[in-house]
Amino acid sequence: MPMSVHKKGICMHTELQYRQDLAACYRLFDWLGWTELIFNHITLRVPQRENQPAEYLINPFGLHYSEVTASNLVRITVDGTVTDDSQSLVNQAGFVIHSAIHASRPDAHCIIHVHTTAGCAISCKEEGLRHDNFYSAMLYGDIAYHDYEGVTTSLDEQPRLVASLGSCNHLILRNHGLLVVAEDLPTAF
Repeated sequence: MPMSVHKKGICMHTELQYRQDLAACYRLFDWLGWTELIFNHITLRVPQRENQPAEYLINPFGLHYSEVTASNLVRITVDGTVTDDSQSLVNQAGFVIHSAIHASRPDAHCIIHVHTTAGCAISCKEEGLRHDNFYSAMLYGDIAYHDYEGVTTSLDEQPRLVASLGSCNHLILRNHGLLVVAEDLPTAF
């Protein structure tokens, strides 16, 4: 796949490099213990191909983060069409959450959704994340909240999810977990 040029004129990665970076991120999350079996997702938008809809990479359904590789990631459009040679399924909850945000936020090149112990604890607190320390203060004004509606498998939830996120880059899914949106993978991490 040829290189894609970013609006600022900076040369972007090829899809292979995106796949390698994303697979490495999955492995790093596993090493850090930021996994919950197969129920978290990290997606990365790939450079748009000519005359093709926007696409992103996501982990195949049923694989633990430690099993994700560059070659088994699935390239999918925001409407759910798999556009590579993958025969793998995609987790419905991962698709519902990530496709909604990738479709509505052109700046959302990378989306990370996790259920870490600390993140879930914060998501269960009525007041959410308190901004009373240096680290949380850095996120002040950039955190949104979305009320829990059950396992996120219904496309009907997408508009509410997008509305909850708004222009923020951090979303606390109440009684569920955390979500981060960024312009690239390193920034999201």
